[in-house]
Amino acid sequence: MEGFSKSVSRPSVKKHFQRHAWSIILSINYHLPPVESEGRPTQELDPGARLVEYFPQMKYIPSRFAKWKRDAQYWFIQDSLRYGRLLSKVADDLAKGIDQPSFGATLIKNQDKYRLSELEQAWLVGDVLSAGGETTSTALHWWLLALLTQPEVQVRAHAELDEVVGCARPPTFADLPSLPYIRAMVKEVLRWSPAAPFGAHASSADDWYEGMFIPKDTVVFLNMRVKDQIKLMDGREEGHTSFGYGRRVCPGRPVAEGTLGIDFATLLWALRFERPGGAEGELDVHTVVHTGLSAYPVPFECKIVHRFAEAEALLKEALDLYE
Repeated sequence: MEGFSKSVSRPSVKKHFQRHAWSIILSINYHLPPVESEGRPTQELDPGARLVEYFPQMKYIPSRFAKWKRDAQYWFIQDSLRYGRLLSKVADDLAKGIDQPSFGATLIKNQDKYRLSELEQAWLVGDVLSAGGETTSTALHWWLLALLTQPEVQVRAHAELDEVVGCARPPTFADLPSLPYIRAMVKEVLRWSPAAPFGAHASSADDWYEGMFIPKDTVVFLNMRVKDQIKLMDGREEGHTSFGYGRRVCPGRPVAEGTLGIDFATLLWALRFERPGGAEGELDVHTVVHTGLSAYPVPFECKIVHRFAEAEALLKEALDLYE
């Protein structure tokens, strides 16, 4: 949010969204402060980029004839070192008596319970880091594109925020239950353009489904565009399938929904998003750019304007309370 305020005239939206998303997940996983850059390259995480994912027999090809094998080994080593360093910092803090709440600290303190090796711990926390940062940034991009194509939605959201929150303070998580339109925006963005559109799973055992035999370990791609209402295990209707199904539902769903809710509310409370002056033609809402784990919209420009003069100062004051 602070980055937006500093470059309101023509900000690099992608940079700010990525930095924000990585900051949140780094804080949750390792209790690290906000990052200053937009994050690391994620080409090594690109699912579906290698034929071996569709033809498992290719794994028997010797490495000297398979560049993808050599690439995978390189990125495994690099990520193992990276994730190991991040978790080692948490372990060092715990050894010094500095017990800050984080996913990494929880794993280390319960090592006897979970019985994971140091490498397994590092990769478990690292997987959450890779998945959470990329998908949150993607959802924010699609949300902003939707606002630019449907300005009447932004007007209605501004009206709700003005009524519930007012202009004297920024929104908080406590406001979200009273902001049904903002919460509906979260669901609609996730339904309209899932951050990870393929939702790949693998069958854990041989199975038959409607006369079709599905062998064990078959890669199964879920239909994210299914029209039927999807219900959670407690019977509530979710309205979309972005977080998956059943036992394999994304464990980060509450974090993602809460993060997007407060992001949407805060950004719309302080700012107004418009197409730049002189922009012509319709924005492309159909073309998808695959990068890392997620699917982004094609690049687009927007003009960002403060809704009222005090917004930046009030946000900075609120941020200072949490530092």
